[in-house]
Parts: sequence; structure tokens; C-alpha cells
Amino acid sequence: MKTSFFLTIGLAFLSSCATYNYAQKVKTIAFDDNITKGQAVGPIRGEDCLWTVLGNPLGGQPTIDKAFINAKTGAGSLASAGFSTLEKTDASKQIRYINNATTSNEGFNAYLFGKQCLVVTGVGYR
Repeated sequence: MKTSFFLTIGLAFLSSCATYNYAQKVKTIAFDDNITKGQAVGPIRGEDCLWTVLGNPLGGQPTIDKAFINAKTGAGSLASAGFSTLEKTDASKQIRYINNATTSNEGFNAYLFGKQCLVVTGVGYR
């Protein structure tokens, strides 16, 4: 009885650590069906962040899909927090695809205020 209880607790702990919010050197992430070669715009960055105040989270955990969408539209960390930094998104300025996409975790914790981000970097093409 005790063994199965501890096994259940251990499996629950291990499964809570599993995450799929990581990508390393992915060749191409496309946002549309256009297969023609695009014009390189250079290195791009997109992020989805979780902000904390006095240890209380302001929103949900960062996700990789929101980070990729912010990379596509050019939105910064304020947009990932729900504040619009772009008045109107122009479709011609959006990224069509990203090459060599990589994700990383960044942020800080200043005890009173903190930020935890999932950051997408790569080479963007229009």
C-alpha cells in the first residue's frame, strides 16, 4: 500500500515536469502555404512572458505558439502581456517563415517583480 502511494506521488511529480516548449535549430517554421523563396529580414525574436508581482502570476504560463506568433508579427514583450504595441498589424510586414528557429528561457526575479519568458529566435523571411 505504501509503495503504490509513493509510486503514484513520484509519477505525478515526474509528469508535472514534462514540457514541450523547446525547439533547437528547427529548419523551417512556415506561417502560410506560399512555398516561394522569401526575402530575408535578418534575425528575429519573439517572446511570450509571464509577469509576477509579489510572487503572484499575472496570466498563464508562456507557450511556444504565442512566442512564434509574436515573432511573426514583430510584437514585443508588452504585447505578450496583453498590451498592444502595434496599432494595426500590416500583413506585408509580417514574417512568412522562420529558418533555424530556437527557443530559450529568459527572465529575472527581483522578489517584488519578476518576468519569465519563452523566447523564439531565428532568421525571418517575408
